[in-house]
Amino acid sequence: MPEVTWKRVKMQPKVEIDLHSDDLEPGANLLINITFRGEMYATEGIFRRSYVHPLTMETKWYVATYLRPNYARNVFPCFDEPAYKVPIALSVIKPSQMKAVSNMPIGSSRRQRDADSTIDCFLPTPPMSTYNLALVVSELTHFCSETNDSAGKRARGCKLNQLN
Repeated sequence: MPEVTWKRVKMQPKVEIDLHSDDLEPGANLLINITFRGEMYATEGIFRRSYVHPLTMETKWYVATYLRPNYARNVFPCFDEPAYKVPIALSVIKPSQMKAVSNMPIGSSRRQRDADSTIDCFLPTPPMSTYNLALVVSELTHFCSETNDSAGKRARGCKLNQLN
């Protein structure tokens, strides 16, 4: 296993990763595991907000992302630059009664051992910039209708009558 060191570059919010090994070959694929801890913010990165349900008047909570222009680095380790385009495979562990929506459809979903949570694994995205990734976890109700061009329309349950 090669020795790995990292350091913060002064005056820039960037990290250099130096891999020290004679075994590395140009063009070879590497797997790098990074321990990461992010925080929730008020309105950027990944955040939690509340709203009042219009029919029940209950306070409901949701988690969402706002990753522009460079907030993805606060949510997961990445090269958070618009020029870098990569497929993103997203998995989310969430309370079972909530729904998760992202850029791609859910490929698989399974209950965790505690039965109160579910892991949703989304299909990989096409190559894209990290700031284009979107995620919402909420007690969503939605309606999908197919159009001639196969693009789906979505609306909150209380707004279904506004879909044409």
